[in-house]
Amino acid sequence: MRVVLAMALFGCAVLPLWAGVTEEWFNNLINVTVVAARADASGNSYLAATSTNLGNNDILTLKYSATGGLVWSNRFAGPSNADDRASQLILDGQGNSYVFGQSTGTNRHVGYGYLLQDMVVLKYSSTGQSQWIARVSSPHNIDLFPGRMDLDTAGNVYLTAIERDARGYPVAYTNGSYPQFYTVKLGPAGNQLWRTNYPSQAPASLKIYSTPVVTVRPSGGVLIACEDGVLRFQSDGTRSTNLALPQVQGGPIFPTAMLFDKATNLFTAGAAYSPNTAVICKYNQDTTIQWINTEFALGSDTSPGAPSTLLLDGYGNCYAGGYTASTNAVFAFAFLLKSSSNGHRAWDSWRQMDANGHFAVPQFALGLMGHVYMAYPGLPDPYLFSGTSQIALVKHWPEDGRVQELRHNSAGTTLAFPNAIGMDATNDVFVAGTEVFSGAASGVLIKFKDPFVQPKFQNLGLGSGGQVQAQFVAVSNNTYFLQASLDLKNWATVSNYFAPQNTNALVLDLRSNANYRYFRAVTK
Repeated sequence: MRVVLAMALFGCAVLPLWAGVTEEWFNNLINVTVVAARADASGNSYLAATSTNLGNNDILTLKYSATGGLVWSNRFAGPSNADDRASQLILDGQGNSYVFGQSTGTNRHVGYGYLLQDMVVLKYSSTGQSQWIARVSSPHNIDLFPGRMDLDTAGNVYLTAIERDARGYPVAYTNGSYPQFYTVKLGPAGNQLWRTNYPSQAPASLKIYSTPVVTVRPSGGVLIACEDGVLRFQSDGTRSTNLALPQVQGGPIFPTAMLFDKATNLFTAGAAYSPNTAVICKYNQDTTIQWINTEFALGSDTSPGAPSTLLLDGYGNCYAGGYTASTNAVFAFAFLLKSSSNGHRAWDSWRQMDANGHFAVPQFALGLMGHVYMAYPGLPDPYLFSGTSQIALVKHWPEDGRVQELRHNSAGTTLAFPNAIGMDATNDVFVAGTEVFSGAASGVLIKFKDPFVQPKFQNLGLGSGGQVQAQFVAVSNNTYFLQASLDLKNWATVSNYFAPQNTNALVLDLRSNANYRYFRAVTK
């Protein structure tokens, strides 16, 4: 089932789109580009940003309270006092923040003389105190570009960095080999425990173009995904055999996301470009492929791009989200694909964006009720494709992909796009992004309030058709969801039922669903 959602046509009635969710507050951050946002259980939000300072860029880390007040901020300027840029932020269970980025070093390129780019990791305590700073440089006199970072429960940091030229492209060395990427493990004190390079002797046929993806293994060690496969590293840096990624019509997959579920099954997402295809895979732990879902090109204007995010709920359902650019450079779409635990394609959702805004990757988060939130640069008008956009938040219902949307409107904004999203333990949503006012850009942090309502349900017991009566103590939004299952675990929504206000009982005719053995009703 595919639904492409467009703006309402002129002359149509404007209906209320958001039920129960409101924008609580927002903060403008002058001369700041936010690249990552996280929220802790208490509703504090943490931002990693790149900030302009006297013509140079610094790494800025900020913490805001649940009411929007600035708690602390830290600015990092590298040893050469040149450009430093943030790329990723992770929080641990103690409220420490880890910021990953790129920092201009003091070594110069032998041939061209410019200062080389290093990788940097910054650790701050929950009160904003600097814990340590770790730098990683290339031994090949070439720039390092940020890959990804992950954190294990012992406080070890794993990161990847890839060698590129000054334009960000892979380039051959004089000896005929190709740039490498590095996997680095830092200890809890920021000390480098080991570093490995891959490939050690790159053949001319192998060029690592995509940014390597990293995720910590539940059994210890780390997995690194690139277009050559998934590399397994033990905790001591020893590499075991590769896990092969499937090919699509004979072409490689460029992995973009990877994570484990609670049963240690591995999920990967990526893109194949002949033809343009989004690919989601599930492995039994990290060994055998269980299923593959592919989303092939949909037409000349809607060919899928790479999923940028993977999310997993408690029932094994997988959500892959990203964006797709248009072949005619006019349209672009943000998309969300849901796959059930057995690989069945459940639903997909598409939101139209300006082609000039497709470089702003949509951001995704999973709520406490299983709703999936997507922040993307939304068009204010379906006929304007000139770089005009607003920060939009879309809430997806997990049962059937229904959506509701809310826009953030700032007076004078001509272009706005999200860069990060985070959620706290009470289901509040934090979206950070960039807004442009008459050519001047500033960062913005927005808090959306989505009250968490515990679902109220009653198991209706064994059934083989006929009539079942559901009794409710309370009703939320007057919407009843009937769910049925054969095993009390994998509930499937049979249908939606609506009742008048103050109704607390409902009789349902289930004779058309006689194959189900268990029934329950849920209000949301």
